[in-house]
Amino acid sequence: MIQKITTILAVIAIIIFTIPSAAIAETSDESSYYYIVIDQETGAILLEQNSGNRIFPASTTKILTAYTALANSGVTSIVTASEKAAGPMETGAVRLGLSEGEEMELYDMLMALMLRSANDVAVAVAEYIGGSVDGFADMMNEKATSAGALDTHFVNPHGLHDDEHYTTPYDLAMIARKALDNYNFASIVSRSEYTLPITNMRDRTYTIKNTNPI
Repeated sequence: MIQKITTILAVIAIIIFTIPSAAIAETSDESSYYYIVIDQETGAILLEQNSGNRIFPASTTKILTAYTALANSGVTSIVTASEKAAGPMETGAVRLGLSEGEEMELYDMLMALMLRSANDVAVAVAEYIGGSVDGFADMMNEKATSAGALDTHFVNPHGLHDDEHYTTPYDLAMIARKALDNYNFASIVSRSEYTLPITNMRDRTYTIKNTNPI
């Protein structure tokens, strides 16, 4: 069943980009689109436009965040939110609302990361796995390179804007393809909703819904 889900998700997840305003590379047509569709099993390109152009990945960054975390830690390990993770972020940034010292299993954190696109969770996971946001970014870039993403450079785990944080549709497809080979990643992104358990700082469960309508 998971193999079937993975195949379906590969098609869905890799149709990623319609982001004309986010392009870094200059183009004569400002309405140009950036996208790619690949075959999950072979990696063959089925459809693409401007797939080698650099773009700002925004929250699709979290594909690599989750994959890097899963490759470096068990899903039942306990992640504790730091002052930085629980602290302020730029206006409009999506948050789960972690409190400093709040503890959650990595699996639950990644559910909030991928379904809710929670930026505070991204920071908490990065600090737990990499020791710091910068340290985790280095790990992300190593994973990207090993996945065949050779024109990618990430500086944070959430995708909030930074001029030095970029990828290409092709690279992100390679990252997504590699991530979908991971059983836990495939099962997480296949969920339409998930109920987060109580924590040491929450006395109620909390149901989150996948923000991707597909």
